[in-house]
Amino acid sequence: MKQKHLPKHFFLKHFARNLLFGIAFTLLILLIGMLGFKFFEKTEWLNAYVNSAMIISGVGTLDNPKTEAGKLFVGTYSIIGGGSFLLIVAAIFSPIFHWLFRQVQVEDREHF
Repeated sequence: MKQKHLPKHFFLKHFARNLLFGIAFTLLILLIGMLGFKFFEKTEWLNAYVNSAMIISGVGTLDNPKTEAGKLFVGTYSIIGGGSFLLIVAAIFSPIFHWLFRQVQVEDREHF
């Protein structure tokens, strides 16, 4: 059974959908982090954004949390934010890997 190549528009639609999901999910996770820093640590919005973005990317915060509630939030947010970042990257790049694997599979089957 010979597989057909998928149309280019199928790949682009799949990639665009996953990219939009990744952007929306990143913004949601950033918003949660910013609200947490604003509520628990009473930081300015810009510092809340920077700290949230740094945690999501796996770097850590610029300044250490000062309150016990802030420390609990930062620890929990680090676990959730770091895992979310991996999920987002996987979701965005999965159409590319799917397309590459299909190309290899189609080419291998044509030799038999």
